[in-house]
Amino acid sequence: MANINLPQRIIKETQRFVSEQAPEISASPSEDNMRYFNLMTFGPTQSP
Repeated sequence: MANINLPQRIIKETQRFVSEQAPEISASPSEDNMRYFNLMTFGPTQSP
């Protein structure tokens, strides 16, 4: 994770967000900028 020049609050909140994810959501911070996330949501079977 690139955390250069980020406020400590952003780093802390990102770590908390990643560690406390809901089972239907997958999220990880972008490797280039921790202010952006890669998200994936999981819906019911057979959903688009």
